[in-house]
Amino acid sequence: MKRLLIGAIAIATLGVQAELKDKVYRFMPLQKDLTVLSAKGAPTNEAKYNRKSTALTPDFKEAAVNAPRFWNGGLLIEHGGKTLERGAVNCLPADGKIFSVAGKKVAGVYNQEGLEFFGTWELNPVKHQPMLSGSYTFSFYAKGSGTLSVTPILKVGGKDKALPEQKFALTGNWNRYFMKLDAGARNKPAQMAETIRAKFQGQNVVISAPMLEGPSVYPNIHAPTTYVAPGKFREADKLSLSVMTPELGNAGAVAFNCTPQVICGWFDLFATDGSWRPQIALSYNIYHKHAYRYQVIYHGKTYNSRNIAFEAGKTYHYVLNWDKDKFALWVDGVKVMEHKVASKPLTKKDIWIGSRSIQASANGAFKNFAIFNQALTDAEIQELAKNPDLSAKLR
Repeated sequence: MKRLLIGAIAIATLGVQAELKDKVYRFMPLQKDLTVLSAKGAPTNEAKYNRKSTALTPDFKEAAVNAPRFWNGGLLIEHGGKTLERGAVNCLPADGKIFSVAGKKVAGVYNQEGLEFFGTWELNPVKHQPMLSGSYTFSFYAKGSGTLSVTPILKVGGKDKALPEQKFALTGNWNRYFMKLDAGARNKPAQMAETIRAKFQGQNVVISAPMLEGPSVYPNIHAPTTYVAPGKFREADKLSLSVMTPELGNAGAVAFNCTPQVICGWFDLFATDGSWRPQIALSYNIYHKHAYRYQVIYHGKTYNSRNIAFEAGKTYHYVLNWDKDKFALWVDGVKVMEHKVASKPLTKKDIWIGSRSIQASANGAFKNFAIFNQALTDAEIQELAKNPDLSAKLR
């Protein structure tokens, strides 16, 4: 009896997989290249990817202009740009005069230079360039022994204002540490800082690859990204497919894995066009400490999930599924949102992954990106969460 039950389950699973394959419209593994697969026809290279600058991987390997970065089995997509408000700009001085004390030059993290310090030293003042927000992220790699204390100091109205001290327990291995600080927005000039600096205290400390990113338009939208040299910037990664048809707006699904590197205030997951008002889009948003949720834009209206955790380093599986009467969002095989809303034909051909044409607000690795031309059943969605890589079925 037990063997019969196991056999029945296996047959049912194979049936679900067979039906799922027939619904695949496009599939991108995104594990080592940008190949696009489909249920019918040969593999294509129809994906459009660009990043108008060089960029580093998390292990500091340089990728050329417009060269995708594959990391931990997925495609790395990060926000970026020359402009401070949405870019990835290291505001530390390009001349290398970053610290008040000339630390001893030693080997740093990966192939970078490191500076060894003892006692007390400071980050030299950096001029604050206020936007709608004054939210900065200061990050650095460090190793050593004991505790490193860092006190950010703002100059406001010509006077020093020390922010709360932060302490970091160092080890003999390289670790990345970061701290957020608010230097004040331009709509409140009396509270706005003129400069930003920081005091460090520690013994036997080696620091490498420091970055000061920001200020962002929105508070907390910035989190530490892959390293950018002082005074330099990294452009955004943008990936799209021009394959969407009007019919896909009536019934279909989008499924993929995403592993966030860091959590920022607004994390784009996908959008069916690159405008400010996409027809269908999924993102994760942190409005404040009591509001952290997924947001779906569906044919002109915005829908929020309940508060759901979103953790750096964890791989999630997403399915946004819709038919003529409703749509539903599934995370890791569990339905977290459903609304009865009539579907509509799509009017744009592009679908953007982790970004839009106007910007990129993601910071993580994407893989197993699938577009389906029919709505999926609950059983198919749950099977897909367990086995998201459809490559073998489509080759």
